Amino acid sequence: MTLTTADPAAAVCAYLASAISTVLATVTAPGATTSGPAIFRPDMPQWMDKTMPVAAIVVRPAGGYKMFGTGPLPVTDPVLDMICYGGGQQQSYTVAAAAAQALRALRMSVWEGATVYWARIAAGPVPLPDAATYWPATWLSAQVMVSENATA
Repeated sequence: MTLTTADPAAAVCAYLASAISTVLATVTAPGATTSGPAIFRPDMPQWMDKTMPVAAIVVRPAGGYKMFGTGPLPVTDPVLDMICYGGGQQQSYTVAAAAAQALRALRMSVWEGATVYWARIAAGPVPLPDAATYWPATWLSAQVMVSENATA
């Protein structure tokens, strides 16, 4: 039997793409498949530079396993950072607040082949403009509990 490792960032991206539109129906961005911001991992694609700043979220691993990463159970609880962009600082904060609300509502479900049990906000949202581009951005960090093995 071959085990495939689950990707927590991909799972959170898929969940947010589905859930955030119910929380934030008024923000749209190029590349978005639903009413809501475009969501990427682990970096923003270069083609987005032409349209920025618009509503978008970049999800990337932040490291750290708090409770389950060192035990024998086949679950892990990594911390993921989300950089939420917007056309202005207020819009980026609104996107981050909507992402936080959606993550708090997450219940056990399968996304991108990963069983995600829960998510909790670890820090933020904190207004933090992008240091390289000065685009309006807000930082949010969440801890997620996810199965280490991908679900078939």
